[in-house]
Amino acid sequence: MENDQTPAAGTLPAMQAFFTAQAQAGLDLGMTFDMGNWHWQGECPLQAAQALAPYVRYVHCKGVQRLPGKWVAVPLGESVAPWRAVLRALPADVPHAIEYPLIGDDLVAVTRDQVAFIRAARELA
Repeated sequence: MENDQTPAAGTLPAMQAFFTAQAQAGLDLGMTFDMGNWHWQGECPLQAAQALAPYVRYVHCKGVQRLPGKWVAVPLGESVAPWRAVLRALPADVPHAIEYPLIGDDLVAVTRDQVAFIRAARELA
């Protein structure tokens, strides 16, 4: 289960309802926590991270910026979101992945740099 950019699965109440229902059914399901998607529904990613951390099994590292009329995904270092605090609130021992556009002439080097950036940020969190 991943929080997406819709009201049905992109709000904290929707995700909490899902995890309550799955627990009542005797399941132990986890989630992919997309750090940026919360903004599309006006949700606070830090509040969501604090509430949902016990269920997080995978983290999509996504920064965001607001353009006229829409949110866009950007590297964490360019984000207006409180991504460092969100990382601190999430489990450190789960996989983390890049979930934003990688742009540059040498995509291998850009990818390496972004992976190193996320690893360093995770270690500081």
